[in-house]
Amino acid sequence: MNRDALVTALAALALAGCATTHAGGAAAADPMVVAINLPPVGEPVSREAPPAPEPVAAPPGEPMTAALLRARLVAFVLEAEVTRGQAWKAVEADVDRFLAALPGEAEGEDVRVARGSLRAALDRDGQVYGGLPPELMAAVEERLGELDTRTGVLPGVRFQWPLDKVTVTSRFGRRYHPIAHREKMHRGVDLAAEKNEPVAAAGQGIVVRAGWMQGYGYEVTVDHGDGRMTRYSHLARTLVLEGTQVVKGMPLGLAGRTGTATGVHLHFEYWKNDVAQDPLREFTKLVGEGGPKPVVVIHPARKVKPTARKPEGPGA
Repeated sequence: MNRDALVTALAALALAGCATTHAGGAAAADPMVVAINLPPVGEPVSREAPPAPEPVAAPPGEPMTAALLRARLVAFVLEAEVTRGQAWKAVEADVDRFLAALPGEAEGEDVRVARGSLRAALDRDGQVYGGLPPELMAAVEERLGELDTRTGVLPGVRFQWPLDKVTVTSRFGRRYHPIAHREKMHRGVDLAAEKNEPVAAAGQGIVVRAGWMQGYGYEVTVDHGDGRMTRYSHLARTLVLEGTQVVKGMPLGLAGRTGTATGVHLHFEYWKNDVAQDPLREFTKLVGEGGPKPVVVIHPARKVKPTARKPEGPGA
């Protein structure tokens, strides 16, 4: 089992206790920036109905692949509270299969993502339900300890894109807003995503905001230190709590269309020293040569042309 397995898998567990409440072409020659203003003023919003859980089979004779573990854990977090104990038992078995599939010298980043995801799920469970029964808690803690002993040296690359495939559908900069019907500043990029697709942390850091953020819908903001910050918006669900320490690749939420959005996608922002930066220019430099290459599938957003005023006076 490779990294994608527990990357989205175990942190999806944080959804087990998801009970968030809400109120209510060509790149530009120069990078565009805008002073930070958090939280931003949003448009009128409507809440999505929670996704219905679907069972995902895992035949014992089949290998526990990344895609299978991801699908099973996303299904798990959507199950009712009455089946929570049995579901945690199933997760224990999945973690054991993950550990058994690791090579002798496991890749440190993969195991750290798995460990952080499982811990985030356990913390969320404790906040919402008051924690697991002692016997079950001991079993989960035992697996956390096993993951700790299997960690290795972290790779050198510090950042990654939040989705496995990076398809840009709306660029950074001023654009004509499809809902507000006026020109507005777009402080990030929109990335194509499937509904409930896991959204991963771009890098190590601390969650400073998680929950409902007006027009941005469900959103997670991560502070990476050194003045760097990333934001992930329009999520169907958040998977982490404020204050959670995350590692690169750890799932933060599931893609959706909450808030002011015309369809399912991820709105991704990168900030440096309280100024929004164009991710296609600045964040790409942090990612380097590794990971998926961004593909832009749209033309630059059209801008509103001012209406010419009719001349006045004798020559009119």
